[in-house]
Amino acid sequence: MSGLFLSSSLKQILSSITGISFVLYKDLSNWYFFLLFFLYLIYPFVFKVKKKYGNRVDLIIILASVLFNIVFSRLDPVHFDHIEIALRRIPVFFMGSYLASFIYQKKKIRSTYLLLFPLLLFLSYSYLITDETQGSIFYRYVRGINAVSIILIVSFIVDLRKKENRIGQVLEFVGRYSLETYLLYEKIIDVLQLLINKEERILIASLSFVICFIL
Repeated sequence: MSGLFLSSSLKQILSSITGISFVLYKDLSNWYFFLLFFLYLIYPFVFKVKKKYGNRVDLIIILASVLFNIVFSRLDPVHFDHIEIALRRIPVFFMGSYLASFIYQKKKIRSTYLLLFPLLLFLSYSYLITDETQGSIFYRYVRGINAVSIILIVSFIVDLRKKENRIGQVLEFVGRYSLETYLLYEKIIDVLQLLINKEERILIASLSFVICFIL
């Protein structure tokens, strides 16, 4: 975002806001804002289709976007590398949409399925800590699986402790502001790195987390 305000021309500002500079010139300063804007813009139409055809719509979009990414990465690897940071997050967004439908309908996951998530968590961590995984086309997808597994395991633990629901109350508070926190987080880190030694990563990350919630 700092790059946006430091831009000297209206053309540069509009290019950044609309995502043109991201798509054409690999300008990563505002890619996440542009991606969110695009996904939230199309989601009402997706939701309308989901009301008619159900959750299979999310699964079709996930499969289609993954296949599109694979084909795109093969046909034009240079350009794909410029914008893959956004393209590979689209399936994760619609996986969230898929899971949200079950939450909205108050459906519970079968206990047999819950045994699957610790296994997925173990396998995803095993993959992510191996050498040269970040160069793999599956890296961001595996990170998505890793995140979803953690969320579902934590949710299950909280559900077991309904009588002592302080953990749930804390997580509910954190979740209420998670989007705003995420949007601010990296920008605050950029500022703190100018004030604190960059090697103090744990200190910078902790301060950023606290400042985000205060803001």
